[in-house]
Amino acid sequence: MRKNTKYKIQNTKYKIQMKPLPTVEIFPAERSCEQGCPPCPLARREEKTTSLIIDPNVQASFSAFEKFIGQRKKQYRLFYSGPNDQSSFGLVPQMKNHGLVQEFGALNLSKVSSGNTNVYELALETVERIEWFLTTFFSQKLQTFRMTIVPEQLYVGEFEKMLISEIARGVFVKKLLEEKGEFVFEIRSNLVPLKNLERDIGQIELNNSVYLGSLVRDFWNEGDGKGLRGSLTQYLPDNGEFSMSFAEYYARTLNEYALKVTNRIISNSQRRIDKKFLIQQAKGVLGHEMHFAIAPQGVMCHHTSVAINNPILWMSHETFQREIPHLQSKFSKNDYNLIQQILLYENIEIFAAADSEVKRSVPEWISYFDEERYSPRFKRDF
Repeated sequence: MRKNTKYKIQNTKYKIQMKPLPTVEIFPAERSCEQGCPPCPLARREEKTTSLIIDPNVQASFSAFEKFIGQRKKQYRLFYSGPNDQSSFGLVPQMKNHGLVQEFGALNLSKVSSGNTNVYELALETVERIEWFLTTFFSQKLQTFRMTIVPEQLYVGEFEKMLISEIARGVFVKKLLEEKGEFVFEIRSNLVPLKNLERDIGQIELNNSVYLGSLVRDFWNEGDGKGLRGSLTQYLPDNGEFSMSFAEYYARTLNEYALKVTNRIISNSQRRIDKKFLIQQAKGVLGHEMHFAIAPQGVMCHHTSVAINNPILWMSHETFQREIPHLQSKFSKNDYNLIQQILLYENIEIFAAADSEVKRSVPEWISYFDEERYSPRFKRDF
């Protein structure tokens, strides 16, 4: 019999970092994400999404999240990981309160090739899609819009600089964001082979400085004397979980909009993935800001690319929809992060106590977590 779960709420076990904006990411259907990270079960890659409407479980869990956030009078970030065109109409979640969304992310462009792509045509088409998303689904102008691209190689060049520049100008000229709003363009290469990152790190650092640095300076309101930030590429070698290269550049423009450009490259660790590793990885997420990911197979307690296949981070839609309002009734409005931490901590305990000899897939672990939470052996101290 598993020991009762203990929570010392007043002397909390959780290192809660209160963030101003919770985040929810929506994967509306199977194989819907355009980014295409190699080991991700949610990536579209060569399999086209055939769904025309959002998965009903995804919609129901999103509605539970939206109600939870609305009752706490919080705004949130909404990231949409689905198709990029007007076929998305039935896949974007139905929202009862559009005004809660302060930041919206959509349009994941994957492996765009400079060899066979007209940068100006692609930029024009992308701005039209951004405008369609922002004017179709929101009655108000948003503070922040973000989009991502997976480049054809790990280091950026003139093609990426021109593409970002043209898209940003289009967004600002059309006034698609609220006054002093921010356009965020993320360049992301997730879970690449470590040898490739180590091979290209010198070129990555140089090209970030040359192309992305000059890009934001082109937008900078120099007369302001402020509003320009850049960074040397930070390279974090293998820490037992992943290696990462990251750079961020920011400029405040003449008309007071902001442009932020980031380039993030993550490589998987070469460490053997076993039960101990999965538990350690899940514990590393405790204390982070709320960032649920809602997908057809279930809900991630916290979405992170390097742990997408870590079963500890997953729970069923039934658990999520039941526990969000239940836990909400137990804790004050300022403790919204704690609710996520409790669900994840319980998963860690259940996983740690399970028989290591029994092999389960991620969906099977999701069902197992449900069985344990519904079991009469499972008790809380509140």
